[in-house]
Amino acid sequence: MAQFAFIKKLFFSLAYSVALAVIVAFLFFPKEWHAAKELLSGILYQTSVEKADTAELKIGLITYPTAIEPTSLDPSVRNVALQIYEPLVKLGPYFQIQPGLALAWGRVSPTVWRIELRPDVVFHNKHPFTVDDVISSFNRAANYPASELKATASGLTLEAKGKRVLEITTRKPDPSLLQKISQILMLPTEHETKTTFSPVGTGPYKFVSAKQGLHFLFERYPGYWG
Repeated sequence: MAQFAFIKKLFFSLAYSVALAVIVAFLFFPKEWHAAKELLSGILYQTSVEKADTAELKIGLITYPTAIEPTSLDPSVRNVALQIYEPLVKLGPYFQIQPGLALAWGRVSPTVWRIELRPDVVFHNKHPFTVDDVISSFNRAANYPASELKATASGLTLEAKGKRVLEITTRKPDPSLLQKISQILMLPTEHETKTTFSPVGTGPYKFVSAKQGLHFLFERYPGYWG
């Protein structure tokens, strides 16, 4: 009994000392406290990432998409499609224009925009991303029967000025063109007129398989430019 009482007393003494040290550090050394906390958090996070490196991430969907169509604006379709496909430019949290597959852009006249594509971008099927793919993607958005982007893509004329440079001509000056084309996702040329196909994009995740009404399966794309 005496030995047990000694161990119990020692345990509470140590616990009291640790608690007192934490309180003192928090009150009198706030910078050092936060630095130590961040360091410990980083160590624990790195350990958890290493343990989960080969694990699956499962995400529940409120509505199951019928198909991953890049010209659809349905939120359930769009949320999945954006894991695979990318636009030329993206909208930031405050609707500012950010680079996507386009690296630079600008107006050369009131109705002509010149866009430079990002180099060394490769589709999931190993084909390099070129101006021809951009033109095909815009054509699908404008002409595919089920496209919900016809109003966005119609009235635009695209002309290649090289493998990585193109010009977009509008019917009249359109200062909001970049915001509009941020909705158009890029897909390979061979998918321009197809009705069904396995999704192939340039995004961070590659489509593997799907089971209707149950799940989509993706894997991280090691060749992703980002």
